Amino acid sequence: VGDGDFTLTLGADGRARLDETAPATGAQPASWQGTWEVAEGDAFVRLSATSAGAALKLPVMLEAKLDGGVVDIFGLGVDNLIYDRSDLDLTLGSGQRHPIVRVLNRLLAEVPYLTYTYPVENANVYTEDVRRTLARFQEVEGYAPTGLLDLRTLLALVTPAAARLDASTVELTVGPDVINVRGGPSTNYPVTHRAYQGDAFDIVGKVGDGSPRGTWLEVCCLGPDNGWIRADLGTVRGDLNRINTVPADQLPPEPAPAAAAAPAPQGRGQPLLANLPTTTPEGNPVVYLTFDDGPNGSYSQQVIDLLNQYNARGTFFVIGRQASGGADILRNEAAGGHYIANHTWDHVWLDKVNKEEFLSQIQRTRNELLAVAGDLFTLDGDVLYVRPPYGAINADDRQWLAELGYTPVLWDVDPQDWRRPGVETIANHVLGSVFPGAVVLMHDGGGERTQSVAALEIVLRELSARGYSFYNIFGQ
Repeated sequence: VGDGDFTLTLGADGRARLDETAPATGAQPASWQGTWEVAEGDAFVRLSATSAGAALKLPVMLEAKLDGGVVDIFGLGVDNLIYDRSDLDLTLGSGQRHPIVRVLNRLLAEVPYLTYTYPVENANVYTEDVRRTLARFQEVEGYAPTGLLDLRTLLALVTPAAARLDASTVELTVGPDVINVRGGPSTNYPVTHRAYQGDAFDIVGKVGDGSPRGTWLEVCCLGPDNGWIRADLGTVRGDLNRINTVPADQLPPEPAPAAAAAPAPQGRGQPLLANLPTTTPEGNPVVYLTFDDGPNGSYSQQVIDLLNQYNARGTFFVIGRQASGGADILRNEAAGGHYIANHTWDHVWLDKVNKEEFLSQIQRTRNELLAVAGDLFTLDGDVLYVRPPYGAINADDRQWLAELGYTPVLWDVDPQDWRRPGVETIANHVLGSVFPGAVVLMHDGGGERTQSVAALEIVLRELSARGYSFYNIFGQ
């Protein structure tokens, strides 16, 4: 089951056992035990403990079809909350309100290194924070950071940490709010991931002179690859002397140092989102302000004027069907150095449409934006970033975007200004959550946006006073 990652054994005595066949991190395979029964031709499995007898925080429930010895799991959950896998085959966020999301928030809050707090307000249970935190958990555990609640992730969350962790592990726990993880042991290597305060990684290699600033640590596991973090950016738990020094001939080839002042990109193409700068060349922090659902004749120009007033560059995720009616606004945005990006033709749930409709939503919007203002798209000459409405995106969507050369863009900070909770509430959420390199979601369309505009002025003023610069999603 699980695409071959697990084997499920259903005994004639009513006992069930799930064995991990392909551990994600190279650790010893884990296994879980419980009971099962048949009802109306389907198997109902309840896993309650590890094979060593450690009780799970919550029982994991599986519903499956049995066909000639082949088990097809169609339901997954904890306790008595079962969901059809297709229901959660999308990125968690404000678009997903299944009851299990509440349980997921509680489980994430119990993971010490995530420093995640269960939301006090009901509306905040379903925000982008849970998706981002789940992806961080997956990344630290060595899984692909998809933000999807799958079987492997669910098992990791409910299995007690003492039953999962090797006591001999040497770990690095990140200290600053956010840091760059690099592809090799120096700042000449590209940034491959971000890590956040409290994230913990297994240390598998090291290079350097032994001092905190002079030592780089190879950490596992960030997706399919390891990464490198300078030792002074975290706290080491365990005996670092046990970690071998990586031989020079086994290190990644060191790239040439970047030029001090790189020319503006020319032609089609875009930087990797992970490589967006978190600071200016002078060392000032950078934030990425993004605006959805425009253009809007009443509010978009006010947003442009505020950005220009603070010498700020932003990114506008545009609804395609509104482009021609807001052509002057779009041209003003492009001429001002702001990036024009894709928010689908008419704000559909991309995870719920077939491939034909998906391609139409994306390509039709791209073509319309190029027709309206493409002559002013001097950053990359195209429209290569897409924000899925509601943050709803699944694995198929990501594959289709990759085939077309597009990059999906979600966000780090969402004040939910579309709810119109009040100017101070919006501004305080952004100011209290922002960090260097953060992508902030706001709205210049889709409804009455007076509060959003007023809050934006506060955000620009206060972050400018903190020394922030404001870049578009292209990194300028």
